[in-house]
Formats: sequence, structure tokens, C-alpha cells
Amino acid sequence: MSTSNTLGGLLESSRKLTSNLTGFEIPTIERDLELLESASRKLVTKAARVGIEQDTRILLAKSGLNADQLKEDLENISLAPLFEFNQPQHDPDVELFLSHQQEQTVIGAIDDSRHMTLTDFDRYISNDIQRLWDEKQVQIFDELGQHRPSDINSLNGSALDQTMRSSFMSPVSVHQKTAFDNASANGLHSRPRALRYAKAVETLNKDRLNDQPSSPTSLFRKVIEDSFDEIRSKQIKENWNLLELLVLSAKDGHSNSEITKVLISGSRQFLEESFVDYIDKIIAQRPYEAALGGNPSIHNKIRAFLKLKFSLSKDNPEYLEAKALKYAKATEDALANSDPHFITYLKKYADSEDHMLMPSDRDRLLSSFNIMKANPDSIDPYKFAIYKILGRCELQKKSTPHVIRTTEDYLWLQLMLVRELESATTAPGDRYSLKDLQKLLLKFGPKHFDPAGNNPLLYFRVLLLSLQFEQAINYLVKSEIYQIEAVHFAIALSYYGYIQKTSPEFTTQYPEYVTVEDGKTCLDYAKLIVHYIRTLPDNTIEHAIQYLLTISAGGASEFQYQIQLCQSSIIRILFESREYAYFLGDILKDGARKKGVLERYYKLLGFKSSSEFTLGITKHLANMSQKEGRLPDSVLLYNLAGEYNAVLRVMIKQLGDVLYTRNNKISITSKIVDDNDPSKNSEDVIHIAHAVLNHYEAQDHIYNSVDKSAISTCSLILNLISFTEAYREEKHELALSIIQSTGLIPLDDDINETTRKSEQIRNLDPTIIRNFPDILLLTMDVLSRLYSGLKESSYPDSTKQANMDKLRRSAHGLMVFAGMIQFRMPPDTFARLNRIDAFMN
Repeated sequence: MSTSNTLGGLLESSRKLTSNLTGFEIPTIERDLELLESASRKLVTKAARVGIEQDTRILLAKSGLNADQLKEDLENISLAPLFEFNQPQHDPDVELFLSHQQEQTVIGAIDDSRHMTLTDFDRYISNDIQRLWDEKQVQIFDELGQHRPSDINSLNGSALDQTMRSSFMSPVSVHQKTAFDNASANGLHSRPRALRYAKAVETLNKDRLNDQPSSPTSLFRKVIEDSFDEIRSKQIKENWNLLELLVLSAKDGHSNSEITKVLISGSRQFLEESFVDYIDKIIAQRPYEAALGGNPSIHNKIRAFLKLKFSLSKDNPEYLEAKALKYAKATEDALANSDPHFITYLKKYADSEDHMLMPSDRDRLLSSFNIMKANPDSIDPYKFAIYKILGRCELQKKSTPHVIRTTEDYLWLQLMLVRELESATTAPGDRYSLKDLQKLLLKFGPKHFDPAGNNPLLYFRVLLLSLQFEQAINYLVKSEIYQIEAVHFAIALSYYGYIQKTSPEFTTQYPEYVTVEDGKTCLDYAKLIVHYIRTLPDNTIEHAIQYLLTISAGGASEFQYQIQLCQSSIIRILFESREYAYFLGDILKDGARKKGVLERYYKLLGFKSSSEFTLGITKHLANMSQKEGRLPDSVLLYNLAGEYNAVLRVMIKQLGDVLYTRNNKISITSKIVDDNDPSKNSEDVIHIAHAVLNHYEAQDHIYNSVDKSAISTCSLILNLISFTEAYREEKHELALSIIQSTGLIPLDDDINETTRKSEQIRNLDPTIIRNFPDILLLTMDVLSRLYSGLKESSYPDSTKQANMDKLRRSAHGLMVFAGMIQFRMPPDTFARLNRIDAFMN
């Protein structure tokens, strides 16, 4: 059975149950709730409510209310606006809108400017910190002897400041490793010859100062002669003789293009003269066998020497040096038997200005040379060597081993073969210049000439003879025995302008003192001198300055830079030694200025007058001392420089720092925090300030030239320091008297005076303004403590009350004054003043 049939059956059954009931028929509901509600409202309106309305009217009328009016008002109330969406009201006032927009734009611009200012400030602080760190890093690296790149273009400031911050500053450090590290340990500078050298350098500088000709080679050679007991070496004296010979050969005003040629000739001359000395020595050892005879001419000496060396008879032909032309002419017949053209070659070689044969003659000589080369066993090796010299034959082979057996002979042969002025058409195989020889000798190195390594002077002479002066100094300075000689050879060579010095763009690294710039070897002369003087005893500062003065000597090409190095190095050593009174001068009690010993050398320092010296050295040191906080030094140096206002500025700053330090050591809320001197050097600062002011006031020429406001400021700060000192010592009456004498703070009820003093605050020095809030607090606390003392006194009388009233009036005047300058004080200062004032009142 389905569900639909079941429900239908139930419905039919239920109807049958009620079909037999009697009564009225109940209608079926055919309306929903909404229709029922609507019908109910209509019925309500049709219902008769007259009785009720009448009673209501009567009741309301008794209460004074008009029922009809109330009904009308209620019917007129509309609730629709409460549920409506409010539309914005547009203001048509365009000017007001634009004014508002302008205001917002200005505010935005101010915010942007403030943000940019803060960003720029942060960037500036960051860059400044980075710069300071870079400078400190450079200093640390220099002290540790580590490498650092040098960029002279990145430096700022004056030329002198650039030099002070350049790579030259590295040798100033006493911690940097140098070639002289073992000098003091070996007692190098305790030896008498070091003192003799120092005196010779002083003599050299005096001659330079007086524009007198001087010979450092003679001065230094005399030192060696006087020090023979200390250093028994004839080679040093011979090297000084070599240098002097080179100087003499090139002193006749040769042009730069000829100077090298002349110096080569000087080197050959030294070797030839040394060989003659050697011949004399050999003959002197065996005079009977030599049989020199009564005519000791050069020809007889050569004959006797060859007789001893080869045991030759007088009929054998002899081939001598190229200089023996005259002797060759005398034996022309004997020589012609060997080669009929030899005398012709020799004459033309000697007569030629550059000792070069004509191409045709050289070709014939080369033919003879090649024939001899093909039959070496039947040819005299000395003849072969002379042909090699005359024709500059087979230049790729630098020597003839059977003839050249000593270093001196080898160098003489090379100097005979080199030529500086070769034409562009010269064949590559025929080119052999001094530069080629120098490269070859450097390639050989010292071990080639001195295998045992016990004679450093030998290779030093090789470098001198080949005109490698910079390399010679750089090599010899590494020998602890001859370091002093290396330095003084450098001084002599610098004096004559024979060494190339480093430029600002280049620097050298330990252990070298040379660098290559544009293909030229340059010596870091300034670093060498500074390293040397660092090993001098501390009591020889004057000797050190004499050595530093030699930095300014030398060629004109780098003269200005060397002058700057000289100035900066002297400034540095004076700054470290602080012996200003002796070297720069002093101020006597009568105000007169006493010159220092260094001022007389102002010309050697590149200055034209004493005033320029004062500006360049004294004032620079004064600025450095001020930055380092060396008050006595800066005051002395500024006084020596005649910068009296600068002295007062330094004093004001230092006194302001003392005042600030003392104020920050005081707690006005209870008692003094620290009874000790808050500044380690504060008493010295105060003493110097009093002395300076008294000196200036006693000297009319100084007092009339200084800024009077600076003197007033300095005196005012001294009084404020006295005020704080009295407060620290709890001498409150004295402190109040001092602050009243300054006239800085109004302590009465005169509003005009208070206004005037508040306006004067803006004219005070910044050092006073910085301390002014603390001064106000201390003054108020002094008033409060004096007031408390009177209040707690057990003797009440009219004088006590009058004094208390006076103190209250002073505190009130101070508060009025503080209110006028409130914007110049920290926010909490005024609040603290109020608390103290409330306590007193």
C-alpha cells in the first residue's frame, strides 16, 4: 500500500468523525498573517473611540496641554530622514580650499626638508667617522709596516697638509720596521764617527745658508780619516775619492745631454788612476827587479810593471791601454811589423771626440779582428783586447777572460765599450749603452762580485762606477757596518743633484728605499733620512734637525716637493720633542721675543723671511698642539707667531671645558659629589689663563691689538670658575658675592634690568651659554642654602627676617629672568628652579 493512499484515507476518516456533530459551521481560514494584520488595522480605525478620546482631551487639558495640537505634531513627524544616506556638502569657498592646500604643502615641504637634513647629517657623520677610521687605519698600517696604496689626489688641504698626510708619513712612525732597526743595538750612534758626521752635516748646512761653496765629499772623507781607528777600511776613503772625482769631472757646466758622458769618463779616469797606483805599489815591492831607473815616467813605469809581470825583454812588442798613444808612436816601427794599420786606428780613435772609428776603418779592423778570432792560439790576447776596444767588436761578448781577470778591469772595459749617443741607423748588435751595462750589473748582483759576502763595499763601488747611485745607496744601507756611510753618501749625492728622488705618487716598502718611476730608479731620500735620525739618541734633536735640513738640497725638478717634505718632517720631530723654546724661541718676562736656533735656517726651509717661517712652522705647530689639547704649547706657539687673539680663543675654549667639567661634577640636589679636581689639568689651565691675561694687560702693544671682548669673556669665565669653586667648598656667601660681581644674573625685582640682561644673553660666548643653565641652578641653590641657614638660625630678629626677604626677592628675580630665557635652557632646568623657589616661599 502506497503512502498517498494512506494519507488520503486518514483525511476522509477524520471528516466522517465530525459529520454527525450538531452546531454552527466553523468557517475555514483562507487568509495569511499579513492579510490578517491589515484587516485588523482597518477594524481598529472603524472602531468608535469617541468616549476614550474625550476623556483623554479632558485629562490633557487639565494638565495644560492641547491634545489637538499634539496630535497634529505627532502626525507631522517624519522618521524617513533618520534612515536616509547623508550626501557630502560641497564647500564652494575656493580661497579657503587653496589656503588649506598651501598650508599642507608647506607642512609637507618642512617635513621633507627635515627628513633630508637628518639624512644628510647622518651621512656626514658616517663619512666623517669613516674618514677618521681610514686615517687611523693608515696610521696603524704604517706603524705595523704593512703595505697601503697611496693616492695623492685624494688628499685635501694645503700643500703642507697634503705632505703630512701623504706616504711620507710612514717613516715617522717609530714602530715601522726599517733597515736601521739594529743600529742602536749595535751601538752605532755611540761611536765617535757618527758625531763627527753630524758636525760635518752641520757645517754643510751653514755653508748652504751663507751661499758659500761646500764640498761634502771632502767633509765626509775627513771624518773617515779621523775615524780610521774605529773603522779600518781604506775602501771607504777610496769611494769618497771616486765620488769627488766624479763631481769634479762634471762641475764645469755641462748640459744634461753631456753629463752622463762626462761621468762615464770620470769613472774610467778613477779606474785608470787606481791602476797606476797599483803599478806603483808593485814596483815599490820589487824595485831591483823592476829597474825603473831615474826617470819614473808613465812609460818607464809601464815597462817596469810589464817586466815584473811577464818577465819580458825590452825588444818585445807591448800593447798597452788606449791612452798609451804617445808611447805607441815612439815604438811605431815595432808595432807596424804586427799590423801596419794599427797606428792609424789608434790615432783616429784618440782624435775622435766620441772615440769612434769611421765605418771604413772599422770594417778593416773587424776583418783583422775576425782573423785573430779564427786563430786564437797564435794571437796575443792583449792585442786582441785592444782591437776589441778600438772597433767595439763582438759586443755580445762582454769580456776577454785571458786578459780581464779583475772586477776593475772588467768595469773599465765595459766603460770603454758603452756609447750614449748612437745613431738610429746603428745596427742592433752594435748598440751598447750605459743603461744596458747597468741592467747587466744588477742582474749579476752582489754575489757575482763578492761570493763570500764579506765585502759589501766592492759591489757598492761597482754600482757607483756604473753611475747607479740610487741602487748603490739602497744596497749599502742594508749592511749594518756601513749604514752611516750609506746615509752620508746619499747626502753628498743629493747635494750635487746626482740622485733621482721619489715623487708624491710613489712610495717604497721595506726593506727597499728605491722605486722605479717612468723607467727611472728613484731613491726615497726623505724616508732614508727620517729612518736614520730615528736611531739617534734622544738628546741629539739638534743633530736630527740638521739631517732633516738636507732634504731640501738637490735638483730643481723636485725641489718644491722636497721643501714640503723637509718642513713636514721638521714639524713632526718638533711636535714630538716639544722643545719649542730652544728651536723656535721664547717670550721673555719683559715681553721681548727670543729667537730660536732653527729660525736662522729659514732659507733652507724654503721661506723668504722670518715672518714666513713663523707662519709656516710656528703657527702650524700651534694648530697641531691646539688639536691635541696641549694648552701650554699652543699658547707659547701662538704667542711666538704673534697670534694673540688665537691665544685668547684657545684659552676661552679650554676654560669653558674646565667650567663644564666642574659643573658636571656637582650635584645641587644634595651635596658635592666629588671633592677632587674634576679636571686633571684644570689648575694648569687656570694658572696659564691668569698669566696670559696679566701679560697682555702689562704689554700695551699687545693689549691694543687684541679683541677686548675676548679678554672680557676670558675674565668672565675665570670668575665663573671661581664661583663654582666657592660652591664646591660650600662658601656660599663668597659664591653669591662672585656671581653678583659678574653682573651676569639679575638678583632683584627690577623688571627693566632683568629684561636688559635677558637680551644680553644672545651676545655671550657659546662656551658661557653652554654652561649657563648650570650656573643658574648653582646660583639658585646658593640662595636656597643661605635661606635655609637663616631659617634654621636660633636668633630671630629683624635683620634675619630682612635678609630672608632679600634672598626670596633675589630668587624671584632669578625666576623671572629664567622665564624670559626659558627657551635657551633644557626643559628640566626650569622645573628644578621652580622646585627650589617653592621651597623658599
